[in-house]
Amino acid sequence: MDKYYDSTNLFAPKKRLSERAPDFRGDVELSPELCEYIVRCSKSGEQPVIGVSLWRKQGAQAGEYFNCKVKEGWKPDATKESAPPKKEISDEEVPF
Repeated sequence: MDKYYDSTNLFAPKKRLSERAPDFRGDVELSPELCEYIVRCSKSGEQPVIGVSLWRKQGAQAGEYFNCKVKEGWKPDATKESAPPKKEISDEEVPF
């Protein structure tokens, strides 16, 4: 059986043990690449950002559940902000 990293399905428990119990639960197995990103951010003092996507599904046996994917979150590209300004070209420099 294949392993599916960075994703999970969230199911409603058959029995809720208490009022404080979660409505849905599941486990996520993180890929080595996502773990490396988290460690790299932690070592450099950055806050790792994890993006989450969720789809509502209906299963024949399980009833309603959610399919969830996690990945490295979006961050603005700092290199774009620090890039040198583009050189302006005058009409005289264009050969046609």
